[in-house]
Amino acid sequence: MQKFTQLFAEAILPILGFYYWDWSWYFILLFYILDVFAKELILNLQANRIYNTQGGDETLLTWKKSTVKSVLLGLSVLTLLHLLQYIRLPDFSVSNEIVNFFYHKEMGLPQGIILIPLIFVNVWMQYKMNFLKLNLHLKMKMSQMWSEHIHYRLFVLGIVSLGLIATTVFGLNDAVLLWSAVLVPFIYLQFFKKEV
Repeated sequence: MQKFTQLFAEAILPILGFYYWDWSWYFILLFYILDVFAKELILNLQANRIYNTQGGDETLLTWKKSTVKSVLLGLSVLTLLHLLQYIRLPDFSVSNEIVNFFYHKEMGLPQGIILIPLIFVNVWMQYKMNFLKLNLHLKMKMSQMWSEHIHYRLFVLGIVSLGLIATTVFGLNDAVLLWSAVLVPFIYLQFFKKEV
């Protein structure tokens, strides 16, 4: 139940941004990219904590191999998402969208100043509350942590691949992409989460 509550809290900002602050799909995608990047950093902090607590050559090897797999999967997803965007909008400009993301103003403040620290504070608090406070570095195996993470990354890659095909065949609008992105973690947690 706690995981669903956390996912619900994470889904609110993109939904509000899309419907109330007129954020584009790519604006929301940049938000998600930063969130994934921050979570990847925290995951490696967790791995470091596990390794420092439990040690072992096998633990270190698992960490290194899993980090490479995770980065490759992340880059694959990122590439497919940008290909999807170019199929939808051939004159799309990544650099213009990034500038718009950082300097888009709500309440007189550029969003980059608010969103980037907010994303990193959120994942840092999750790390402290859901990992350190529960002493998971003493209980969790490196292989278990990375196995769950890689499994989710593979699921996301599959969904994005299907989205790319659907966009090519049918065309998908921003609202469909938003709701797909928001619902993916819920669907995974309910139906596809790997039991380890």
